Amino acid sequence: SKAGAIILHPEIAGHVGTDKALLLHPHPYWGFAQLARHFYPDVPANSMRHPNAVIDAAAIIADNVTIAAGAVIGAGAE
Repeated sequence: SKAGAIILHPEIAGHVGTDKALLLHPHPYWGFAQLARHFYPDVPANSMRHPNAVIDAAAIIADNVTIAAGAVIGAGAE
């Protein structure tokens, strides 16, 4: 593996023979998710309404929504 580190449960750390750094976490999948957020943080959405989109005046649209060209949003949309 080209991985620089391995995230695993502390109970199995002694059974892994590797030269990689071991990151111990009681819930490895959750630990990976937490770590991944540091490398890939949430990107704020850009609000945009394309001039060619058709949006009914009665539709309720949030401020952080992007509406692409050709989109049709009806009166009951929220």
